[in-house]
Amino acid sequence: MLALAACEANEGLLLEPVPGFDGMVATGEPNAAVVGRGVLAEGGTAADAAVAVTFALTTSYPSRISLGGGGACLVHDRQRQVTESLVFLPTSSPGGGVPPGLTRGMEALHARYGGLAWSLLVSPGEALARFGFRVSRALAADVLAAQSLLSQDTSAAALFLPGGRPLGDGGSLVQPILAETLAGIRNQRAGYFLSGSAGPSYAFESSNAGLPLTETDIRNRVPEYLVPLRLEIGSDFIFLTPPPAANGLVAAEIYQILADIADYADEDSAGRRQHLFLEASAQAFADRGGWLTAEGLSTISVTTLLDDDALEVRVAGLGDGPHRPTSSLVPTPRQLVEPLAGTSFVVGDRYGNAVACSLTNNGLFGSGRMAANSGIFLAAPPPDNLVVSPVAAVVTSIGTQKARMAVAASGGVAGATALAKVLLDVVEREMSLSAAMREVRVHHNGLPDVAFIEDRADSGTERVLVELGHQLQKVPGLGEVMAWSCPDGILQAPELCRVEADPRSFGLSQLAP
Repeated sequence: MLALAACEANEGLLLEPVPGFDGMVATGEPNAAVVGRGVLAEGGTAADAAVAVTFALTTSYPSRISLGGGGACLVHDRQRQVTESLVFLPTSSPGGGVPPGLTRGMEALHARYGGLAWSLLVSPGEALARFGFRVSRALAADVLAAQSLLSQDTSAAALFLPGGRPLGDGGSLVQPILAETLAGIRNQRAGYFLSGSAGPSYAFESSNAGLPLTETDIRNRVPEYLVPLRLEIGSDFIFLTPPPAANGLVAAEIYQILADIADYADEDSAGRRQHLFLEASAQAFADRGGWLTAEGLSTISVTTLLDDDALEVRVAGLGDGPHRPTSSLVPTPRQLVEPLAGTSFVVGDRYGNAVACSLTNNGLFGSGRMAANSGIFLAAPPPDNLVVSPVAAVVTSIGTQKARMAVAASGGVAGATALAKVLLDVVEREMSLSAAMREVRVHHNGLPDVAFIEDRADSGTERVLVELGHQLQKVPGLGEVMAWSCPDGILQAPELCRVEADPRSFGLSQLAP
């Protein structure tokens, strides 16, 4: 069952931190993970760590998220027993530029859920920029992949292609101009862009780069707290990011089909289980083509879309026979182009709180153009204004509202399927988090009618899928997922908690007992 709902706060609930346990964090870039653990060790909340991790990522992983980008987060507050979604997507202005919304998003997160001083959370990212850091494999791989793009911008090339050669793993990167921008944010919060010369300067540079932007556009980019999607599965709630972070709804539909209608968890054959997942994926993306608006919203009520009876009619016979050609699906799938590059992270703290965030520049290094006066990469305008890649989920128990799992994913449309698969394997199949993260992933867009499968799949699984009528296309990896799992809750049994950075990434997980 799914509803758009939030849990009522219990103001009388008093929580004590877990002795000897600081929390856990997993990110797609190691320097940021170390920053997050440091904030947790200082007694910060999951929201505090999330703010610090985000600003650190803008320095250590600007290929995936800059101050010019945005994203979506899920926040579970144990004290108030509430789970909310915070959406600050990098969408285009009327002129075609992308207003920088990340700082206002983090300010909104800190204002409602933070505990430590704002300046303490921005400072680690500022220090990385000012004094330099060791370039990680994650950033080095992106610089290598994007060197042609970076070479077209003088400021970007000077930093990331010194002497005409791409920065390598283990090299040092200092960004003094970005450090000054972060110092301004440390002192003035989001007001740094809303007063003085920083906002007009950013708008001017964006416009000169062919991405028209005005001061009004920047002022009008305001983050929103939204009620998340909510699945009721057994004794748990699964909360997911809602539209306009639209892939949360895709992941919710895949989960609903495979948990309530098909026999995903009970299927013994790996090939048959992957077949079920591919069929559900194709249906969910076909449905998305029917409800998705240009603004990333749904033209159909969520309750109607995910009603069990309606779903059973739409997917009748799913998995019973061979692959259903997607041309036969209703609605007919439509092909949508989405940005692939992004990053995600998850945090859990000693107080039982959880944050899961997925962030994006709408492309590797965004537009590839840097606002030289601020050291910020300008986000790319999303195709058709669709920023639907950010997706995250939090699992809580229904009765006590204890957080049991947090998951966040990136990687374009495959982020939705990767997140859904990890959730299904942990919650429905009762796999360990480590095993679930290492399961072979599959994905179907709906259009083209192709089943994408990771190239390490065994020959037996491939043979079954081909026999069932799937046209396979092998890829190195599908999506990047960051996750932690505490089967009995953080406060109840922290010794059972596990945290994982996707083995497909160069990320890092930190458990701080």
